Amino acid sequence: MTKISPKKFGITPLLNQHGFNSLKYGENIIELKSREKIVDEAKKHLYSDSFLPEIDRIYAGKMLKAPIGHPVHYFLRTRLNETREGLSRSLISALYDNGRIFNKRYTYVDFYENDSFNDSALEALYRSCGGGAIIIRYHSDDESNDRF
Repeated sequence: MTKISPKKFGITPLLNQHGFNSLKYGENIIELKSREKIVDEAKKHLYSDSFLPEIDRIYAGKMLKAPIGHPVHYFLRTRLNETREGLSRSLISALYDNGRIFNKRYTYVDFYENDSFNDSALEALYRSCGGGAIIIRYHSDDESNDRF
């Protein structure tokens, strides 16, 4: 059995001095959705007015042969985790389907309001996900959202 070295993959900063992850992160694989399914799902929600033009924009562009780094950035603010996860999966599926990203794996990172984080760990994670997607999930105790 070959031992895999984190140094070989450039992810040593992700590990703390005890060999554990220094960031709260995980990975998933998206289930591909057709453009029609993404549109049908979005039409059932209030966010469709702002979300569907972005889906149209993704599919309007020509497929890329080799995206550089992370070609797109989105900011989603929702009260419900299910909504955020559904939107994220639909965006990643559309980006993959149109050649904007090259793998179905996506990485998510959790940050909480009072957390501190290691810049080099985040940079190492970012570099290790080239051609893919990273979702940064910021969790806040902001109660102002409860008034809406």
